[in-house]
Amino acid sequence: MRCWMRWPNAACVTSPCPLRRCRSGRPSRRRGAILPAHRFRWASHDSHGNKGRMPGTADLTAEIAPRRPRVPAAERERMILDAAVTFFAEQGPEGQTRLLARAIGIPHSVLYRHFPSKEDLFAAVCEEMFRRRWQPEWEALPRAPGVSLEERLLRFYRQAGQVILAPEFLRLALFVGLADHPSGAVLRALMRQHVVAPLAAALGTGPAAEEAAWNLHGRVFYAGMRMAVWRGGAPRDPAQAVEAAIRGHVAGALAALPA
Repeated sequence: MRCWMRWPNAACVTSPCPLRRCRSGRPSRRRGAILPAHRFRWASHDSHGNKGRMPGTADLTAEIAPRRPRVPAAERERMILDAAVTFFAEQGPEGQTRLLARAIGIPHSVLYRHFPSKEDLFAAVCEEMFRRRWQPEWEALPRAPGVSLEERLLRFYRQAGQVILAPEFLRLALFVGLADHPSGAVLRALMRQHVVAPLAAALGTGPAAEEAAWNLHGRVFYAGMRMAVWRGGAPRDPAQAVEAAIRGHVAGALAALPA
């Protein structure tokens, strides 16, 4: 039985409590006893003079933040994916999604509404970086007619380098290669198809041309690695470093090809 059912004008120290009265007929002050309501000022007025409120409730209601607008599901998924690209490029496949959700500012459960598992999210990141951002028209640049070989290669890496020389791309490529992730095999196939094959077609024919294409891309890739991984040893002008790698390799590649 709760005390206020029998004593509507009284407040209880511990609720619910047994009804206890002393011999004089007044409420007992022992633990569990009922006490007159006038001894609790918050029952009628708080410290600010507000009736019917406990102390500090006016301040608490004033501090409640307004409700944030609802974000469409597609927009939220895009926001998560963009943040995950940067996150996994820094942390690798072992990065904790709880930290990612905290960085985005969303509950951890919301992240898994869009991506069922961390593996699915990382696979979506690799798909975004290795496949979706690639533009097929770049593959024709190394074979453009009426332009010198050096200029064709420079045009190719100026355009394609926005993706394949981006720090996020390079770091993710290293992570999936070192971890023997399934995306590593996909990346190797894509690089051979979209980068090495067009370069080899521009450099000549046969196995020697393909090897020269791998060597050329390896030299340019190393220039990008200085920026993405060894940040303290990055060149002062990354664009000039890539151009120097291309110009320096073209002469040697042409000399190595059979007449």
